[in-house]
Amino acid sequence: KLRSLFLSNMDLTNDILKTIDFGNLKFLRILELENNDIHSWNGINFGNVTVLSLKGNLLGEGDDFSAVHFPSTIRYLNLANMNLTRHVILNSIDFFAFDDLKELDLEQNMMSW
Repeated sequence: KLRSLFLSNMDLTNDILKTIDFGNLKFLRILELENNDIHSWNGINFGNVTVLSLKGNLLGEGDDFSAVHFPSTIRYLNLANMNLTRHVILNSIDFFAFDDLKELDLEQNMMSW
């Protein structure tokens, strides 16, 4: 029963991730995809993870973050160092959709309030 999956620093792209259905990994609770080359989130199924780290997947101009679908089961979400702006965060993430979000890491992003 796979509960944790760490795929950081592997040069993964969105095309590779779309071929993996994390939803089929019924017991997966921790998914770390840090410091890869993921720019588009359309079609990626994160399953029912409770811990998700996307830290360091730098978004460039024109990259679409609004297509990401975060599962409501997430309790810890790390979006640090992704070049996210306040506009992208507020318009792309439905914070009310989370059942029990405990921690959100937005460090080292381009936010000015």
